[in-house]
Amino acid sequence: MVCKFRAIGVVVLLVCLASLCRADITPEIVLRAKHATALVEVADERGGSEGSAFCIDGTGLFVTNAHVVDSLKAGGKLTLVLNSGEKNQQIVPTHVVALDTETDLALLQTDASLNIKVLSLGSTDNLFETMSIVAFGYPFGTGLAVKDGEYPNVTVSTGHITALRKVNGNLHSIQIDASLSPGNSGGPVLNDKGQVIGIVQKGIRGFGINSAIPIDFLRRLLSGNHLLFTPPQHAGDHPQEAQTFRVELLHLRRGGGEITIDLFLSANSTDHRSYQSITTDGRTFTVLASLLPKHKIPAPAAVEYHVVARQAGKIFGELQGRIDLGVVAAIQAGKGAQIIPAKGPYRYNYANGHWYGAVFIDKGLSWQKANAAAKELQYKGQHGHLVTITSAVESEFVLKTFPQVIEGKYWLGGYKDTTAPDYKDPAAGWHWVTGEPWKYTNWNGPEPNGDIGGPHSDFLQFTFDGRWNDERNLPDNPLDIGKGYIVE
Repeated sequence: MVCKFRAIGVVVLLVCLASLCRADITPEIVLRAKHATALVEVADERGGSEGSAFCIDGTGLFVTNAHVVDSLKAGGKLTLVLNSGEKNQQIVPTHVVALDTETDLALLQTDASLNIKVLSLGSTDNLFETMSIVAFGYPFGTGLAVKDGEYPNVTVSTGHITALRKVNGNLHSIQIDASLSPGNSGGPVLNDKGQVIGIVQKGIRGFGINSAIPIDFLRRLLSGNHLLFTPPQHAGDHPQEAQTFRVELLHLRRGGGEITIDLFLSANSTDHRSYQSITTDGRTFTVLASLLPKHKIPAPAAVEYHVVARQAGKIFGELQGRIDLGVVAAIQAGKGAQIIPAKGPYRYNYANGHWYGAVFIDKGLSWQKANAAAKELQYKGQHGHLVTITSAVESEFVLKTFPQVIEGKYWLGGYKDTTAPDYKDPAAGWHWVTGEPWKYTNWNGPEPNGDIGGPHSDFLQFTFDGRWNDERNLPDNPLDIGKGYIVE
């Protein structure tokens, strides 16, 4: 009899603990969050991607992760599925109005008028480990739909904060144990008041360890003048041709007169150009302008921009910054050079915090010229170098981000030390331009084959399948010369 009572006591205790651990989320909060959370679909030439997003403004402004939408190519299609799987399901077109790869956040604006629920933003001030949370989203994207060709219902996952990850004492990410999977990225994480405290970012499958971006990062993106400036997707490709620049008002201003937005561009101290915008809805403003003036000038590394927003003639918002062209050294290295971006000239690798770019040259260039050109390129105040691929993870990132490298011969930052005692061994004496350890290789078949491929094959190059080949610096056959390089 004693054992029976003890067993009952243990069960009661476990039930009580489970009740204490659950987030006290009301049905009203759940319903609102479900209506505000959307399935993101990106359809492009690569096959696209899927994720989650949530609405923060009645004008149709949504938040998601940058990595959910940053693969979107020109000509691709971006849509949101609202009330997915329900009778009132809507599929609406949308576009990216802001993309911050450093914080992995993106803002999306729907292209249709909506009557939609919005989520309020909370605070990270009172977060603590073991605090209950609830996350909304679409794990595995459309993979959980009941029938093929249909859309799934939103998934609601409860859990707790298991760690507050900080950098120099400042909150950098929120670790949670809610059951999340690929497709949840970009979804909201709520507290028991129904306020968003974080945005789902990534996780380690099978271990119950997931991370969310603190809401503070989103607040910073939304702070200031509530203006979002979006330059052309391939701004540096044809800098002297007219291209469309976009300025968005995140929050509509009520009354006070007509809103006008002007764009000022400057490529050097003597170049001062101004452009007026046009709008059809009072929210989205477009400007047709060229990054560089029509007359020839020395190619700059970047173009300064200044956006001025006025209402009834009075300034209410300004944005200033630089549009990096990233083509100066490339142009000097070979005629007709251009950056071939996946989304803008450079892409961010979250695994190591480095930026990468692919530079195509329409005539051959040697490894040494590519090496010199890469050192001259600058981005975010840092000089570049020929890419050093030191792991399988980094190799996969480069090949997926810049698939064009398998269509031609692109130089990497590897070279052979001709003074090494074992120089005659094709696989020995290799170094990276940065001095990093030579610990990972991805040679193609019988490579490296040394002088069999030509005298002094001492430089590293991609082959047509994305693997490595040892190549000469100045081969006799121009067709063998490198057609581009990867800069890191």
